[in-house]
Formats: sequence, C-alpha cells, structure tokens
Amino acid sequence: MSDVEPITPEPANDSHGPINGLDEIDVKELTEEHAVSPELLRQLCAEGRVTSWARGQMLQWNSPTDGRAADVFRTRESDRRDGDKKVEWPKGQTTHVNAVRWTGAKNVLVVEGYCQQLAAASWAPEGFDVVGMNGCDGIHDKIPQEWAEGKNIWLYPDADRNTNERVAGAVGRVTSVLAKNGAETVRLGDLGGFEKDGVDDVLNDVRPERRTAVFSRSLQAASWLHGGDGGDRLERMRAKLLDRAALKKLPRPEYLIKGVIRVKSSARINGDPGSGKSLHLLDMSGCVGAGIPWHGCETRKGLVVYVIAEGVEGFTLRVDAWEKQYDREMEGVIFYPEPIQVLGRQHGELAESEEWKTFRELCRELRPDLVILDTQRRVTLAAEENSPSDLQKAVAALDDLKRDVGCTWFLGHHTPKNGHGGSGGGSLWGSVDTELETSKSGKGLGARFFLENTKQKDGVDGTKIEFSLVVHDVTDATADGFDPMDDRVTSVVLAPVEDRDRTVVDDVDTSVPEGTPIKDKIWTVLWRVYREQTFTRAEAKSLMAKEGVQPKTFLNKFGELRKEALVIEESASRFRMRAYFREPLGTLPNDPTVAEVVAMRATPGPAGHPATSLGTP
Repeated sequence: MSDVEPITPEPANDSHGPINGLDEIDVKELTEEHAVSPELLRQLCAEGRVTSWARGQMLQWNSPTDGRAADVFRTRESDRRDGDKKVEWPKGQTTHVNAVRWTGAKNVLVVEGYCQQLAAASWAPEGFDVVGMNGCDGIHDKIPQEWAEGKNIWLYPDADRNTNERVAGAVGRVTSVLAKNGAETVRLGDLGGFEKDGVDDVLNDVRPERRTAVFSRSLQAASWLHGGDGGDRLERMRAKLLDRAALKKLPRPEYLIKGVIRVKSSARINGDPGSGKSLHLLDMSGCVGAGIPWHGCETRKGLVVYVIAEGVEGFTLRVDAWEKQYDREMEGVIFYPEPIQVLGRQHGELAESEEWKTFRELCRELRPDLVILDTQRRVTLAAEENSPSDLQKAVAALDDLKRDVGCTWFLGHHTPKNGHGGSGGGSLWGSVDTELETSKSGKGLGARFFLENTKQKDGVDGTKIEFSLVVHDVTDATADGFDPMDDRVTSVVLAPVEDRDRTVVDDVDTSVPEGTPIKDKIWTVLWRVYREQTFTRAEAKSLMAKEGVQPKTFLNKFGELRKEALVIEESASRFRMRAYFREPLGTLPNDPTVAEVVAMRATPGPAGHPATSLGTP
C-alpha cells in the first residue's frame, strides 16, 4: 500500500474516459518502478496536473514562461498494446518543455522523458528547477526558449546517447538551441545506466534516502558543453568549495564488510599461488551472501557474482567445506564457471570486449552488490600486464560495471616472485580503494596463512589476521560406486587462529613433581600447553624460563627432544608435540612421560603400516 493518500477512483465511461485524481495502480507504478516521490505526486494532484485514465496517466505539460500548455498522455506499461506509443502528444501541437518544478532558480535540469522528469523533480537538490523535454530532440528552434536566458543548464538524456548516434547528435543540437537562447552554461549530466535507462531507472536502484546525494555527485561531475570560459570557470570552481557544514552533508562510506570492503568500491587481493587468495574470496562471498559476520566484521547482505576464472574443477568441494565450517548452506552467491574477458582487440585497438558488455548487461539484470573476478590475469588476457595504459583501460571497464550496476568489483591477483603487491604495472594499485595481501608460512596442516590489509582508502590499513587450515570431510556417500575405504574426499577452509590456540599459560597446570628430570619437565610442560597447536622455539623458551629452566639448558634439552622425534618442526619456524602417530589424541595418558612415548613409538603398528612416519633417530 502506497503512503500517498488514497484517491477513490470513479469508473471510466469508456476505454479513454478519465478517472478523477490518480488511482492506486498509477501511484504504485510511479513510486515503486520510476522513483517518483509521493510528495511530488501529492503536489501535482493538488494542482490538477496529473490524473489517471483507464489506460494510463494524463500530465498537464506547462511551458515555464510563455503560457503554452498541452495534455500529454502516457500509456500505462501494463496496458500498452502493439503499436501504442509510450507518450502521445496532442496532434498538431508543437512540443515544448514542461516546467515540472519551477521557481525561477538560476540552475535548471533539463530531463528527457515523462517519468524521468518526475523522478528528477522528486530528488534533485534544492536550488535547481526541473523541466522535461519530450524525447531527445524536445528542445528545438520551432519554439523560442526564452526561459533558458541567463540559466546554468544540466542536460540529462537517456543512457542510449552512448550507443545511439541520433541521440548523441541530439545533445549537440539541443546545446546549440539553448546557447542561442541565452543560456550561460550547458553541461551534460550522467547518472550512469545502461542501454535506454533514464534518470528514473537509475534512481529506482538507489535507496530513497541516498537519491539526492547521488544526484548531487552527478551534477558536480557533469561535463561542459557550452560556456565556462575565463572568469566563469573561476566562479564555478569557487562554487564547488565546501565548508565544514557542507562537508558534513556528504554521504559517509558504507561497508559490505565492515572496515574491509566498502559498498560501490574497488578491491584487490594479492598473493602467491597457494597462499589462500581464493579461499578468502570464497569465504567473504559466503558471508556477504548470507549477511553473516566475516570473522567478527559485520557484513551487509547482498548478492554476489563470483567469476571462477582459474578452473571450476574442485570448486564445489571448497563450497562444501565452507558449508561444513559455518553449518549452513551457502546462499546469495551465483557462480560463473569460466573466465570473462574484460578487454579485446577491435580494429587493432585494445578496448572493452563484447563479452564484457554482455556481462555488464547480465549484471544489470541481477543487480549484484559484489562481483568477484578470480583472477585478474585470467580475465585480462588481451592486456599487457606491465602496461599502465592497458591496465587503465581494464580499470575503466571495471568502473563502468561499478557505475552501471552499483556494485563493488573485487579482483584476485598474483604477487610478483619474491615480492609484494600485485604483479605487473603498479597503476592498478593506485586505482583500487582496498588492497589485501596473503602470505603463507610452512607446509601441510601446520602451515599458517596471513591476510594483511595493505591499503584502505577510507580506513586504517596494516591490520593482519593469522589463519590456519581446517579440514572437512566432504565425501558424497550417495555417489555411484562409492567405496568408504577408497573414496573419502576432504577439502579445506581458512579459519583465524582462535584465542584458545594462543594459550593462556595461567589457565594450564604446569607444576611437576620435585626431582623430575629437566628433559621430562620440559616435555611435560610443553605437552600440557601445546598438545593441540604449534609453537615457536622462542615461545617455548620463554614459557620454560618462567618455570625456572635456564635458556641454555632449555636449548640443549629441546634439541634432544627434537632428535628423539618427540618435538617435530612442521615449518620453518613452528613446532608441534609429536607424542603419537597412529593413536587418537584421547588414547594417550594426560601426562605421558618421555619413556612412555618412546615405548609407544617402538610398538609395531598394524600389519603393513610402520609405527611412525618418521624413522627412529
């Protein structure tokens, strides 16, 4: 139910008979599909300028200054038949502009189209009048345009000016007429949009409380068509200056992932192969799609389109593991299973590819909040990675997607060998709002993965999170020919090293009986503290120093434990207590002695299996 005050319609006498006022069907269509504000409709109804008819709406079209008026009929979309025009102008009457919002202000928006002008009049900033023109050539020499004299004018034609030569030419023709009629300046506004989108289509995809801010930004970014020389340029530049009060009114950044990825922004994650880039991208996608926190950071729920450009094989296993980790099905994420080329060669020149244009059109339908391209190299094969000009063309195409759809684009990319940042030219680094970098220490399940925020345009960079691998059984026991002995399937996710893994020694009993040999004491304390996690030698030395073991003595005994394969180096700098090989953790005594562990290690394993994967030193 619309919040416009309801008007009781009277039945039409025939198919073209009028209905008194504006009925609820038209209110719903105009407000929900064309971004027209209820307040403007109330005003127009009160003035008798818009009424509902059986098949559409009649809008009284009033010229700003010369008294011309016309009743212009718009056929309702649901009632439009083959051959019907969207808008019917009275036969024999020359078109003129419509002063839908007119106060005599210096600044005037000229908007192409019926619903488009109503949407603009609903949300344009204060200090701007709004007039509508009937089609792209609705301002012409057949009628004087006295209203334009002394005005600063912004033109807002539909988006097809980018693809339709006739519409593009109309921009120049209309500018010439306005200049002849005394307009001081003419600028071309651009709210974005795709194909034939108008102002109403673009604003309808923006939340009502942000529409005026979006309009204001497009006014500031408008390109010059006429005027603006000499002192005028200085005046315009002066007019753009913001004091503190005006600055406060600018929209504040919103986040998809709080403190990490902003709404309608650009981001890239760099890292060596195998350092967890795709795992992080998938994790973030799942959290945004479901609207659940990403490792303590709140997210804004939204649709994610994930382009799997490095091969779809095995990707479903990663999704299975994510679902096991979060104990929920992944939602709000759509996958595209092959690369989409952003750029292509046209007549020997590098430009936006036809495939990318089609993808933009698809995204216009889907309206994703986040588009992930994994990886940059696979979707920019036509670009020279070390060429700044090629990369800037790729950025321009990505930004077109961001502007048209209102989404954030997020690239996965490789780091250069033995280096940091993204490989190739550095121009793209300066173009993204957020840049993350992954790194890895160690191998196997004991490896540690690090995610660092290396660039944050509107926040604090330098934050770093440590992750470890979590293995999940993702076996499909329903598959044909499934063999439980041979067909077990696992996949992994990355999870932050939990607080419980950073042991608080105060919570662990490290006392041992008097007279316990030093090596046994070291073993016992380390076992109790680190039995379920890895540790560094420096951490262990510091721990034992608190237990009264001298550093030199610790290093000697620690070396003996390593020689006996009771402490295992799992990576370049991290160790694990290796007290068991075949037995589950729970089958060992709570405090196994060195002798007990050595005895267990010497016990023969099951037939065909060695007692340990490590030889006896």
